[in-house]
Formats: sequence, structure tokens, C-alpha cells
Amino acid sequence: MVECTAPKNQASGRVKKNHLPTAITPEAVPKWIQEKAEEAQLKLQLFLPFCAPEFRQIPNEIVRSALFTCRNRNTPRENYKKKPVVVIGDGNIIYQGEELRQDDEAVWMHLIYLAREVQLGEAIQFVPHVFLHDIRWPTNGSGYDRLRTCLDRMAATGLTIISSRLDEGVNVSLIRKIEYSAQSEGKVIPLRVWRVWIEPEMRLLFDSEYLTCIRWEMYHALRSGVAKKLFLYWSSHKAPFPVKTDTMMELCSTRTNRREFRRTLSEALGELQGVGFLACWKVSSDLWTVKRDKITDKCGS
Repeated sequence: MVECTAPKNQASGRVKKNHLPTAITPEAVPKWIQEKAEEAQLKLQLFLPFCAPEFRQIPNEIVRSALFTCRNRNTPRENYKKKPVVVIGDGNIIYQGEELRQDDEAVWMHLIYLAREVQLGEAIQFVPHVFLHDIRWPTNGSGYDRLRTCLDRMAATGLTIISSRLDEGVNVSLIRKIEYSAQSEGKVIPLRVWRVWIEPEMRLLFDSEYLTCIRWEMYHALRSGVAKKLFLYWSSHKAPFPVKTDTMMELCSTRTNRREFRRTLSEALGELQGVGFLACWKVSSDLWTVKRDKITDKCGS
């Protein structure tokens, strides 16, 4: 797992006199310091953790799950009602809504990136043309339609995540609300600036110790869906454990047969090695072992 770097505080560590209570006593100092610390902690909880522009961040429970499948776009999407989602490792996910795929994942990751400077509960505002450019999609009419479809799909989701690190399960929608058009004199007028809201409860999933940060350019350099899926999964491990073929088939939610998937898997690992993410890989007794490139272990540092 790699962590996002926090923004440096440019203010000095000294407390200015005009920030102190006018009549402070030695007995009041500890209480005053505690109140300031609690105030700062509350402010942090209103925002998602900072992430540098070259990275995108995603909670470990999601990145290690089959929530976003890598099926072919020509395959009809399924609709799920309280469907258990495969999670590799700690955590349980129950999902309700239309099947999510990697196009939804790219949109959601970029939304989370834009949300880092917006207080949770307030609107994330963006120009769709710029958004499409940032996620490497065509900026034509089909690109706009595809983006709207992804946003609509994620706004109609129900997600329950249970993990040992959470005191209680988190029940949210991936997107709370969206605005990309308005009514005027009975006509639908497209908005130049779109607005998206993220559930404030989403902050519970974004503890910096349980986040995976991925290199955005490297992610987009990958062509195959399986390569992208494994790139995200192994980005959450500095020293990945050997993984069985069946486990990776579940992670990818593939419908291909085992023999064909092994061939696809070999090609995906070669692709990951080609972009510099993996230093090497091997398969033995149906266990796939990979070693990450040392350079990529420094993400966010």
C-alpha cells in the first residue's frame, strides 16, 4: 500500500499572541490546547485526504474487491440486489445497483481526486470537457453521453462495506447527487459546469492508513482490463503475496474459461512489466508471484 503525501503547512509552529485567550491561566492551557486539537481534527474529517496530482486514491476494501468488473463493454450489464462482492482479504461488501465496470471506476477515482479540496457535503464542480480530457476519454458527444451514464449509474447504487477497521459498517451510495442540466421554459438546458455531491459518510473509508494511491499516467498506459485490475490490486501491496488463478478470476469477475484466462493473465503481467510496474513475475503450481518495481514503491513520498 502507498500513501498520499499530505500538504505541507507553511505556517510556523509558533502561536501568535492574538490567537491566545486574553486571560489564560496555567490551569487553562491543557484544556485550550485540547480544544484546538479537537477543532483541527474535526476540520480534517470534513475533507478527504490530500492526494498529489499524479496519483489517484481508493480505499483498500474497494481496490481489493470485484466491485468494478473488467468485463467486455459489449456484454450486457447485470442488475444486482444486495449482491455479496468478492473481497480479497479483510472486509465484506454488499452491492445493489447496475453492474459497475472500469469506466465507472475511472470516473469515480477522478471525482474523489477533485473532492479533495471540497468540504464533504458540498458540490464538486467541473467542466465536463476538462473532466473527459483528464480521464483520457473522447471530448465529443459520445464522451459526454458516456460520462452522464456513468454518473447516473453510480448515483443509483447502494453500497455496504464492513471491515475490522470500521467501528460500524458504512452504508453509502457512490454518488449522492448530480446536476448536469436545468429546466428553462419547459426545455432541458445542458449546464456548462456540472455538479456532483459525495456522501459525507464516505470520509469513514478514507483513513490514510488504509488507502491505495495509484500512478494515474501508468494506469492509463495499460490497455487490457485485467492489467488495470491487477495494477490497482497490487498497488495496495508493497510486497504482494502469491495469488492463485481462481482468486484472480474472482477478482476480475471474468466469465472466460480457466485456460483462456491464464493466457490473458500472462499477457496482462507482461503489460504490467512493460510499463515498469512489475520488476518480474513467475507462475508455479498455479500460484502467480510478482515483484513490484522499486521505483513504484515510492508513490506519494
